[in-house]
Amino acid sequence: MNWTVQNVSQDSVTVTDTPIPVSWTPGQVQTVPLTYFLHSAQLSQAVQNQQLCVVNYGAFAPLPPFAPLTYTVLGTPGATGLTPVTLTQNGASPPVTLGPYTVGTVLLNVTALGASGDSLALGFEAWDGTVYYPAQSVIAAVSSVGPVSAAFNPPALAGRFVWTVSGSVSVTALYQLLPD
Repeated sequence: MNWTVQNVSQDSVTVTDTPIPVSWTPGQVQTVPLTYFLHSAQLSQAVQNQQLCVVNYGAFAPLPPFAPLTYTVLGTPGATGLTPVTLTQNGASPPVTLGPYTVGTVLLNVTALGASGDSLALGFEAWDGTVYYPAQSVIAAVSSVGPVSAAFNPPALAGRFVWTVSGSVSVTALYQLLPD
């Protein structure tokens, strides 16, 4: 059984802790045996780091070894936690691998607003490996400091988060996935 994996980063990605080393150039799609995922820390880490994205699971998708899975959508991970990022323009995250998970939660924390009336809205665009589909709303415009969480169950096998900013907003965001 194989999974189809695409390099969604701007860099080449090489995995060496598999029986046969595998490399991807930016945008390249390859089929990878499922056993590589079960035993390769580097492959799992590249998916977690949003360098590689699984765009097709074939007929088999094991959940327990991979759950829960948490993606950093906004912010920079560090030794003391997640450092907020300041947004002044609209943007999008790299694509993330979602399926076969059925339950998801977005954890957003607005740490600062540039001025009164500034806001941030978060959406999600499903992706089939080629086309991004119209964005679904995940969190409506937030215009106050503090944490916000929203249940957002994966609508597709892969996709990306998009944000709309009015003014300046400092924020962190995580997306955690679980099996049902």
